[in-house]
Amino acid sequence: MLENCPYYTKCDAEIRQISGSNERYCLGSKNWEFCPEFKSLSLGGEISREYSRDPEIQEIIKTIIFKDLKIEYQSQFILALISHQGEVLYRDRHWSETNLLVAQNLCRYKIDALNFGEFFKLEEKEYFFFLKIHEFLMLVCNTKLDSEQLVKIIKRHLSDYHAKLDDYLKTHPISFEKEPGVKIEENIVLSMFEDLQKRLEAINPTIVIMDLNKIREKIFELFSWNRIFYEVSILIERLESYTGHTELNQQEKEEILKKIREWQENIRKVE
Repeated sequence: MLENCPYYTKCDAEIRQISGSNERYCLGSKNWEFCPEFKSLSLGGEISREYSRDPEIQEIIKTIIFKDLKIEYQSQFILALISHQGEVLYRDRHWSETNLLVAQNLCRYKIDALNFGEFFKLEEKEYFFFLKIHEFLMLVCNTKLDSEQLVKIIKRHLSDYHAKLDDYLKTHPISFEKEPGVKIEENIVLSMFEDLQKRLEAINPTIVIMDLNKIREKIFELFSWNRIFYEVSILIERLESYTGHTELNQQEKEEILKKIREWQENIRKVE
């Protein structure tokens, strides 16, 4: 089942990409990151309107999960429910399109690595956590404060949430088809960058260089474009000049992390 693209009314009818029996459900509605017009409109940083796949899933999220969290958690938060294929089943209206696209990609890349009830967190200016609430679904939350309390609340109700979502999926199945454009090569390199980020807290320049060399070789092997390959090479040369270093300082780690995030975003943008 396709979603009604949030930019449908703004999209130029001459270039709108139609897919399906109803023209309001265009390519941008299911695979937003692969629709050029959606990309162009979303770069303006617009905020989404609230969306739910159907009234049934809205009932589960808003009157059960959201209500439980609101009672016990004394800070603002927004929720999204995303499938293993990246389909958005529900999102609050305050999600920015940029954050939503990142959440969709992370759900696709990471859900198979998690067991039911497990989660991972991202901490930048805000807090995000991704919790596997069902075999095929990830609950994503964005909050201004540490999300640890939210995780505890959800886990207390996890069996009930799973049962309701399982009943929903029996009558409203999600797609299991492989989505066009999801590249195995992207997953491999993104996973290598993620592993390097995790190890940065306890490694010296020599180990960073080893990891970066492996990433550079994989990029050269898998892709025909070389901009990231070149930038990785420059970073390796810089680190090789750090003679006598046994450990990276905090500024050096932060600079490398910043570059890794830039490379990850550039990989995801490759057509």
